[in-house]
Amino acid sequence: MSEGQNTPFQGSAGFTQSIPEAPTYPKPPRTVVAPYGRGAAPYTGPNLVNSRNQIERQPYDLTDEFVRYTYGRMTPQERAQTFSTLQRYGFYGSSDPGVFNNDLNAIERWLAFSNTIGVTADRALTEMQRTMNPISQGGGGMRRYRVSNPDDIKTVINKAAMDTIGRAFTQEELALAVPGYQQAEVKAQQAAYSGGVSVEAPSATTFGQQAAQFFQPDEANGYKFLKIMNRIFSATSGGM
Repeated sequence: MSEGQNTPFQGSAGFTQSIPEAPTYPKPPRTVVAPYGRGAAPYTGPNLVNSRNQIERQPYDLTDEFVRYTYGRMTPQERAQTFSTLQRYGFYGSSDPGVFNNDLNAIERWLAFSNTIGVTADRALTEMQRTMNPISQGGGGMRRYRVSNPDDIKTVINKAAMDTIGRAFTQEELALAVPGYQQAEVKAQQAAYSGGVSVEAPSATTFGQQAAQFFQPDEANGYKFLKIMNRIFSATSGGM
């Protein structure tokens, strides 16, 4: 049955009437490539097209459960980058990222935007940067947050780890610690923008020590004990 056709309905009194079906609207045209490089063609169907111009999946479920699932499967670094982009293009409204409920609301809007333009969520981030204007926030300028260079953070926190647990962080630990420190820097700046009393982010050294103790509490305690014993042994040897 084509768009706009009526569906027969048998009434209780025995008469038949027609009720118009709800119209369905095609998605914006997107180019999709055929398998094995056999050309490309416009696509207006309901499914979502990825960055490689391939039909990838059905539209996103906008339920609270799926929104939370999307949040949970992102790494801290992906959250920092994605939420910064969503804020820049108005998906947070007047709210700030870094607050759980604000982040969930922004994710829901992001997924709805992806469904609307018919592309996957990662491609939607690229499309909004390509086709939309960043919003302005107070004073005619976009609010920007500065974070430390990841390589500088690694150097400092690895030294802190050496002093705390006797070894540098593993790559898996660095993948959590570096964006974690950048998030701490962003939160401190957000607090400063909001007015009132705010506290600066901890130094990278302090953060590195805390991260080492968090990741490996047994190693931290063991290394502290060895350092104490080494001092005692050195002092005893020096006095002989």
